[in-house]
Amino acid sequence: MRFGSYTITCQFESSASLARFKGSALRGAFGYALRKVCCAQRLQNCGQCLLAGTCAYSYIFETHKDPAALAKMSSRPHPYVLHPQNDGKNEFQTGDQFTFDLLLFGDKAVGMLPYIVYALLQMGESGLGRGNKSGAGRFTLKAVHHGTEQIYDSNHKEFNHTGDIPFLQVHPESSPCSTLIIKLLSPLRMKHNQKFVKNLDFQTLIRGALRRVSSLEDAYGEGYPDFDYKGLITRAAEIRSELGQTQWQETVRYSNRQNQKMNFGGIMGSAIYKGNIGEFMPILRYCAATHLGKQTAFGLGKISLEPQP
Repeated sequence: MRFGSYTITCQFESSASLARFKGSALRGAFGYALRKVCCAQRLQNCGQCLLAGTCAYSYIFETHKDPAALAKMSSRPHPYVLHPQNDGKNEFQTGDQFTFDLLLFGDKAVGMLPYIVYALLQMGESGLGRGNKSGAGRFTLKAVHHGTEQIYDSNHKEFNHTGDIPFLQVHPESSPCSTLIIKLLSPLRMKHNQKFVKNLDFQTLIRGALRRVSSLEDAYGEGYPDFDYKGLITRAAEIRSELGQTQWQETVRYSNRQNQKMNFGGIMGSAIYKGNIGEFMPILRYCAATHLGKQTAFGLGKISLEPQP
């Protein structure tokens, strides 16, 4: 799967007040701006639009199942992740900078990057956070980086992306791993038997990781992966879960689309696993790059891996 990872740097032109869960404000403002930039017919339902197949907004936000493209998934996963960097700040003054990461999955989403950058410029004019309708939270898009390559800067106001976009693949693991520490850097929402998981055993973790890899590859990569799913899940049950430091962190966001508050809680902290973990590392590394679990588009499910020799 083609995988683009971008760092977005913004500078506030007016004071801003953001909720603790910044990903909700980012996604809402991004969706509003992208639709404003791309939508030609101004219809409420993208499914009724003749341009839905070529529209960046429809492709990125409207993820209904495409029977011709998806073999086993109920719906297409979102081809993006917005992840605010954890700076610990919620209140910003004029001149303060704000940085977040944007991940894009697949050739088509990466090809829509110019529309996305233009939408980010429109986001700045509309504002971010509380009181944006009164002028709060206005910002300037200062720069967009892809690794060390700067593809946009506010001084020249030019978009220039000449570097190669790498492929993200599940590579076979050659080195053994007997102990693994996983840190949950943003709330992880994962269900098993229709219930949210609050104690993350290794088998449940691998079930979720296999779903994430399979859905992304089926939608945006080379097709549904040929994994030994049953064998991997069976062997994952043999990995011991050591005493970790995980806890459920409840988060509330307000959905303008549904006009109501929504619970967005998930597991935070760290977990320790011991056993023959080596064969699972390629799948987990893939998920460390793409996030894991539900509501990843908001930045949830970011994990880091610390394998121990």
